[in-house]
Amino acid sequence: MSGLELDSVEVRFDGYEALSGVSLRLRDPFFLVIMGPNGAGKTTLLKSIAGLIRVSGGSIRVFGLDPFSHRSSLRLIVGYMPQISEINTDIPLKVIDVVASPLRLIRDRRGDLAERVYWAVRVVELDEYLDKPFSSLSGGLRQRALLARALVTGSRLLLLDEPLSMMDHALRVRVLDTLFKLYREGGVSIVIVSHDISHCLRFDPYILLLKRRPIAFGRSMEVLSLSNLSKAYGGFVSDREFVFLGEEHG
Repeated sequence: MSGLELDSVEVRFDGYEALSGVSLRLRDPFFLVIMGPNGAGKTTLLKSIAGLIRVSGGSIRVFGLDPFSHRSSLRLIVGYMPQISEINTDIPLKVIDVVASPLRLIRDRRGDLAERVYWAVRVVELDEYLDKPFSSLSGGLRQRALLARALVTGSRLLLLDEPLSMMDHALRVRVLDTLFKLYREGGVSIVIVSHDISHCLRFDPYILLLKRRPIAFGRSMEVLSLSNLSKAYGGFVSDREFVFLGEEHG
C-alpha cells in the first residue's frame, strides 16, 4: 500500500528556497530517517508531510491524501512530535494532560485510552512524572513527554523531529527498540529527523540525505558513503577510520 509519496517537492519562504526537487516513494510500512546539516530543510520537510506547511511546488501524498488539504482526517492516524524549541513550555498542564491531549480527537474508538497513556509514558520512562506540571520538567523530560504524546494515539504514521537528542545512550537504545518493534510487528510507518543516526543504523532504515535538495536516498549502507557525506556536510574530513563532519551536530 502507498505510504509516502513526494513528487518534486518545493518549499519557499518570501523568495528563499528551503526545499527543492525532493522526490521519493515508500510503501507502508516504512522506517525513514531524514538527515543533513543545519539549515538543510529537514524540519521544513517533516512539517510539510504533517500538513503544517503548504508546499510551493510539487506534491505530497500520505496514504494517498494531500496532508495540507486533509489535515483533519490524517491527524487521527498521524502522530507528530515537534522539536522542544517550538513548544510553549509554560503551558499550565500536568504531564498526563499533555500526553493525553491528542486522545480528545478519537474519543473511545480505540480501546482503553487510559492504558494507552500509561503505555506511552512507560516507553519513555516518564511514569513517575505524570502528575508533575509540564513547565517544571527539564528539557530532556519535556522531550520525553512530547514523544509519549506522539505515541499515544496508536497512529499509523509517526513523524518525529529530533526525538532522541536529549536522551542518554541507554534510553535512546530502548526507545528505538520500541519504535522498531512498532514498525516491524505493528505495521507503523516512522519518519525520524535526526543529526545523529548512529543508533538507527542497526535497523538499516531508508535514509534521505538532504541539503535543501536531495543528496541521496536509499538504504543506509548505500547512502552513507564518503562521497555523499562530503557533498552534504561542510568541513568534511576522513582519515580512513574516522569521519569528521564540519558542524556542531555530526
